[in-house]
Amino acid sequence: MIKTDCHNHSNYSQDCRETPEQLIETALNRDIDVMAITDHADFAEGDSIFDPDAYLAHLHALSGKTTGLTLLCGVELGIQAEHAALCRRFVAGRPFDFIIASMHRARELDFYCGEFYKQHSTVEECWRIYLEESLRAVQAFSDFDVFGHIDIIRRYGLTRGTLMPEILQPQLDALLSWLAEHDKGLEINTSGMRYGLDSFHPHVSILRRFRQLGGRIVTIGSDSHTNKDMGADFFTALEMLRSEGFNSLATFHRRQVCFHPVV
Repeated sequence: MIKTDCHNHSNYSQDCRETPEQLIETALNRDIDVMAITDHADFAEGDSIFDPDAYLAHLHALSGKTTGLTLLCGVELGIQAEHAALCRRFVAGRPFDFIIASMHRARELDFYCGEFYKQHSTVEECWRIYLEESLRAVQAFSDFDVFGHIDIIRRYGLTRGTLMPEILQPQLDALLSWLAEHDKGLEINTSGMRYGLDSFHPHVSILRRFRQLGGRIVTIGSDSHTNKDMGADFFTALEMLRSEGFNSLATFHRRQVCFHPVV
């Protein structure tokens, strides 16, 4: 059985201090077979973005020296429809293995810092805007492989710990259908449990619906920002994948999906 972690951050991200070399050492010590470094590139005002060419040169140099580990050179793009051109420019012609598209803001309002919740006063409104803006973002920028932590707003503010209101099922279905129809994946992001939630991202009901709508690509990632979290809850996430009827786990190489049997 292959062990993977397709979502990790190094000190190329503002919110992490671990070096790529330290991540590699940890992955080897934990018998991880495939590990992606996916540092943040967000384009909102005030965000600091790493030099992508220096980053890729560093990771590619390291990937040639790892024995027993496949190192993937990835990025986690913070997407919004308004930043689609910036995202396209950032990835164009660059040899990434793997691109995660994630919503960290909607309408330029940050979830983590609480700005989003100061403008929206009900759980239903927050979920509706999040889902509609997510769909608008992926339609505007589609050069990615996997949509990250799809129900991230369960971590924060007014929507912390909530499930999507049933009345918004059409909005969720529109997003999941677009992903499935364009052969984009979802990630099982195990950090939800570390944020004190009762599930990973996504909640199992969303993963189930993704499969019902034709989704076939799923990666597993810890979203680690410290070495202690790398590989966290991998086997629990793998069992979740199996239990929902998926027969393979995905990784990527040079932007091409690779399927690994899980049954």
